[in-house]
Amino acid sequence: FGGFGASDAFALESERVDRGVVLLDGAIRDWSNASFLHLERPQDIMSAGESWGGPDDASISFALNHDDRTLYFAFDVVDDYLVRTARRTEGEDRIEFLFASSGPVRRIGIFVGEGGSDRGAVRWLGAGAVAVPGARIAYTRTRRGYTAEVGIPWSALLGGGGAARA
Repeated sequence: FGGFGASDAFALESERVDRGVVLLDGAIRDWSNASFLHLERPQDIMSAGESWGGPDDASISFALNHDDRTLYFAFDVVDDYLVRTARRTEGEDRIEFLFASSGPVRRIGIFVGEGGSDRGAVRWLGAGAVAVPGARIAYTRTRRGYTAEVGIPWSALLGGGGAARA
């Protein structure tokens, strides 16, 4: 999702919340006061093409919150078929964001899992793609796709990333 050109750029406000308000459990019911942005045009969907059947086939709504330590994302995704391998590469279904601070623009890929022990992944994309340190993801499969919540520490975003340590 998110095939935007420069003319499609937009700003989305992040609501400040108290630490502990966002429960990363994959259910987004604790986001009822957040302002969701809905992406459901062909140009919003990177894989949109002849196989895209409209918003009921693939679309996304998302919102942001933050506290003093973490930037939080909530997603409600409509997707009838999840393209996933264990490698988590750019050719697979993912939610992608660009993040810019005082350093270079970085791409973040959010990959939901397939269920069971597959917890999903949050990765820096591009050369040397690695896990975003300290990032957490939780998702719930739904009848039409999935809902997901992601928490990324400000230290990982503002510090430029690097490999996660076990």
